Amino acid sequence: ADEHPGIAELHTIGETHQGRDILAIRVTAGVSDVPLGERPAVLYQGTAHAREWISTEVTRRLMLHFLEGATNDPVVQGILDTTELWFVPVVNPDGYQYTFDVERLWRKNLRDNNADGVIDGSDGVDLNRNFPEHWNYDEEGSSSQFASDTYRGPAPASEPETVANMSLFDMADFRFAISYHSFGNLLLYPQGWQTQTPSADDPIFVAHSGTDDDPAIPGYDPGPSADLYTTNGEFTDWAHATQEVLAWTPELDPGCPGCGFVFPDDPKLVQDEFKRNLPFALNVARSAATPDDRASHMGISTEGLYLDVSEIDPWMTNHPSSDLEVETSYGGGSSQPVEVLARRSLSFDVVDDAAADVPIPAHEDRNRAVHIPGHASTAPGQPNYLE
Repeated sequence: ADEHPGIAELHTIGETHQGRDILAIRVTAGVSDVPLGERPAVLYQGTAHAREWISTEVTRRLMLHFLEGATNDPVVQGILDTTELWFVPVVNPDGYQYTFDVERLWRKNLRDNNADGVIDGSDGVDLNRNFPEHWNYDEEGSSSQFASDTYRGPAPASEPETVANMSLFDMADFRFAISYHSFGNLLLYPQGWQTQTPSADDPIFVAHSGTDDDPAIPGYDPGPSADLYTTNGEFTDWAHATQEVLAWTPELDPGCPGCGFVFPDDPKLVQDEFKRNLPFALNVARSAATPDDRASHMGISTEGLYLDVSEIDPWMTNHPSSDLEVETSYGGGSSQPVEVLARRSLSFDVVDDAAADVPIPAHEDRNRAVHIPGHASTAPGQPNYLE
């Protein structure tokens, strides 16, 4: 920030259990003259899990890409003129330092769970299970056991690192957030608390993230995070559900077969992984002003209304929460529930009109389950249609 005073400023957003500062860097053109929250914002962060060092470095290099490109890169200049970017390279400073001093594969923060004055395997909280969104929903998506790597903490947002992370959302008008993790070559997005539960923003997520056949990050597998495993109290679910911020978890490459969380100490491999993730990070930043009209390598345009999200993501074919189509009507009944996935700004009517487009069965729901007796009809003998 000292080296780039016209575009960067440093903020201390919290303090850890052991007294380390939690730092965030705000980057935008004319930063000192732009009030907090005035421009649409994007958050990039890493090292929520201490051992995932490649997430630290990708976040740091991304920040440097914007800082150094502000004088000579037209894409960077265009973004910084209209958007503010926030970087938190190390969400978990205590745990990160512990991976250097004591245990390279330490994951959690350094809460002394049993208050015995000694940090050991029964201590620490998984910060990515500590957010107040479906916190403590079950024992599969997080754990109540101190020694577990997914211990959720004694209460939602019990940890100073979590509180600091959440406080950023009071300082900026975030439209997007990317929380880098490792490892797995995945591009995950909400929802994570339950399987088979894509969010209503799924078309936007698909447009940004790509599909299995054409992912936004080459070699990565995009999809709802519960497809990997369920999580509760997790950051991206919290950002999306409570802050209306579209958020992703890229699970970065391990660097070599079998390397796992220990990415090789090889500058070329680190730079290659950063470069592979850069286009997605740039497209997200370019889309901040209009999240549902995004910049995407795939050129997918989000529509106003969907009956079946598999139109853009074949993986969703016959998915019970994404395929809302019905093909035939067996009778009238305007009280029958009808579901579509639509922009909030749109409106539509269910009418008794055989000239309309989509017939709605009176005694079937969207999963083809039959309800007998059927819904009462306001126009006997006439099916209902979605117009």
